[in-house]
Amino acid sequence: KYSGAHQLTISAEISKQGIRFTISDDGCGFDKTSIKKGNGLKNIRHRVEELKGQLEIKTKIGAGCTYQFEIPY
Repeated sequence: KYSGAHQLTISAEISKQGIRFTISDDGCGFDKTSIKKGNGLKNIRHRVEELKGQLEIKTKIGAGCTYQFEIPY
């Protein structure tokens, strides 16, 4: 909705610890330190935490965004 992305890549890997999902786009990216306190990222973090997982967000203005989260089983 806000990324301006033209391409989205989704992958999943299974390991002994759990399942790792990676979602990347080629959009505009954003500055994590200056985002508004909306519901989007808060909801993602909350859902991953509910599943006892870990979330990492890599982004840079003009360089897209990558969300990587690992959920144990």
